[in-house]
Amino acid sequence: MSNYEIVTIGSTLIDLLIQSNELGVKRTTQGLMLCELLGDKIEVDEFTVTTGGGASNTAIGFARQGFKVATMSEMGHDALAEKIIQDLRDEQVETRFITQEKREMTGISVILIAPDGQRTVMVHRGGSSLLEKKDVNWEVVAEAKWVHVSNVSGQLPLLKKLFTTVAGKNDPGLSWNPGKQDIKLLTSYQLTIEPQMVDILFVNEQEWKLLGSIQSTLKSRISNIVITSGNQGGRVLSVAGELKYEVEKQKAVDETGAGDSFAVGFVSEYLRGGELEDCLNLAKKNAASVVGQVGAKSGLLKVLN
Repeated sequence: MSNYEIVTIGSTLIDLLIQSNELGVKRTTQGLMLCELLGDKIEVDEFTVTTGGGASNTAIGFARQGFKVATMSEMGHDALAEKIIQDLRDEQVETRFITQEKREMTGISVILIAPDGQRTVMVHRGGSSLLEKKDVNWEVVAEAKWVHVSNVSGQLPLLKKLFTTVAGKNDPGLSWNPGKQDIKLLTSYQLTIEPQMVDILFVNEQEWKLLGSIQSTLKSRISNIVITSGNQGGRVLSVAGELKYEVEKQKAVDETGAGDSFAVGFVSEYLRGGELEDCLNLAKKNAASVVGQVGAKSGLLKVLN
């Protein structure tokens, strides 16, 4: 069986992106809200149908960075799945470890993009939320150089098996960008991160706050915790302390895929032996390129030969 440098695990979806200058943004005590009059009709300036989901976005991102990549996810047996698989194959990503079930639907996200590039996402995860431990090819995972895990919808047996498979090994290393259900497993103590299980944790500021009760434990057991704050920049917590960073200056057209592209840039440079600042520089450039275009994949950078 061929070795893959990187295996991505998580969701694969279809993204329907809708842009309209008529989408209203209102500031509230909870933050900015996308508000429209119930029953009204809104003119759409542009819509795009593309592929998305953490496993898919990062797989193509890593492939463009020159790595040999395989992805593991779950979807239906339908036209939407065919589009996802074809997109992955066009980018030289191995798709034979994807699980397809006839009785499941391929997940889809409807993404409403405001004039300033911020967006609201309505998601039906479909099959992408049903990836189980039995669906993963553990031999491929164990032989990989690196594993990147995105949202697996709180599949506890899968995460436990994944972390114990990589624990204490030089290869594969592991980066994790958990979803809300995955975070709940940590805060409810159903899932425990031991030393050398996770090399890099990616969360946004809101997610980091949700992890408040176990922040100190995570900091003592994970080498690099990357906390993003959108266009406000972010920080990295490492054994060397806290390093803050600012984002690249780029007018945002669509913020979809910003987190995935940031993770791809950071991990890619990390695997090449780059210093923390080098990892952040490529992460920022990749994210800036992605938010400057519509969709999660169009702006993903290719490695310079």
